[in-house]
Amino acid sequence: MAALHVPTADTGDYCRARAKLEENGIRDLVREVAEELETRAVSAWLWQGMHVKLVDGFTFTMPDTEANHTAYPQQSS
Repeated sequence: MAALHVPTADTGDYCRARAKLEENGIRDLVREVAEELETRAVSAWLWQGMHVKLVDGFTFTMPDTEANHTAYPQQSS
């Protein structure tokens, strides 16, 4: 069996590819997948009798303030 390699932590390619996708297409795909899963979910799969909803997280950045920089210093490397 071949050894597995550790994937890169560089997410640049993923981010560039995702930026090329249209928002409407992503929304439609998420809805289609969610509807398909909803129709196929057997009651034993439900969490405490409830359907779990899909949520996409996001990240944003803001300029750092001097007070935050002093309280939470950044790594030098």
